[in-house]
Amino acid sequence: MKKSGCLQISFGVEAVATEILEGYNKPLPAEITDKVMELVGDYGIIPRAFLVVGGEYETKETLRSLIDWGKRSPTLAFRIAYMTPF
Repeated sequence: MKKSGCLQISFGVEAVATEILEGYNKPLPAEITDKVMELVGDYGIIPRAFLVVGGEYETKETLRSLIDWGKRSPTLAFRIAYMTPF
């Protein structure tokens, strides 16, 4: 992908807390997300993450875990959106 001109990949991470991911029926552990983003970065492609806060399963603890993840994540850019049910 890098050779064809890809500069960045945006991932719909949404959350990193296990209870939120399971609530959204997205059981991919944050550790795998970290590894994938690290690999993307190793190939010279900028990893970005889209995150969602304020959902039904959000607590102060899960929000803190998201902030902590952001501090140690290989992701270079984040987009955080508030949950907006339609």
